[in-house]
Amino acid sequence: MKCAPIFLLLIVHAFASSAQWSRRKTALPSEKAPKAVLVELFTGYKRMDRTQDSLTKPELQDALRKANQKMMMDFEDNFKYCPVYYFYDSNIVALQNGQVLEFLMDDKGQKIENPVVQDGDTSIFLLYYGILVPDESTPFDAHVSKKMLVALDYKGDLLPYPLPRTPGPATYKNFKSKKFNVFYKYSNTRTDTHYRACAKRYSHLLQDFYGRYPYKNKTTTR
Repeated sequence: MKCAPIFLLLIVHAFASSAQWSRRKTALPSEKAPKAVLVELFTGYKRMDRTQDSLTKPELQDALRKANQKMMMDFEDNFKYCPVYYFYDSNIVALQNGQVLEFLMDDKGQKIENPVVQDGDTSIFLLYYGILVPDESTPFDAHVSKKMLVALDYKGDLLPYPLPRTPGPATYKNFKSKKFNVFYKYSNTRTDTHYRACAKRYSHLLQDFYGRYPYKNKTTTR
């Protein structure tokens, strides 16, 4: 019987955490929409250093190239909220330090000449496809071991709750279309390289959370 109060506290904490995670789905005036999203492309440079088998390196490089292509196709076709630029994971530290202009590319790998963001701009989201690394505001029931699109702020920190840091579940019918998802899907179990369509869901989520794109002179690479 002495354990009962502790058990009740755990239940209350669980319900409180769940309620916190489910409330407020729109931005406050102080929560600014991104001018652009910067999507990370994987080169596997860190994994290459740990790979001793020379036959595995070309296979990993090919898998990452194909996954990157699927991700760029997904964003070019389905992400409509704001401009999309791409960068290589080997340049992430420079971007976190505010050095943006030198490393932004379009989906053809060409340098962006006139992006809507500048060096030192804080109104950007850095996006990567991988495992969500939780922080203190991550809900207790989050799927932290599942690969997904994850949004970081300009410093490379996970967006705090309730900002839109993952696309969330596929709630619209067109997000659940098997044909749609297969077209943008890539999976290679030998290299543990995967991608699933998420750009459209995240674009809709930004629209729902922030409303219309609030900045002037919106331009895209498409």
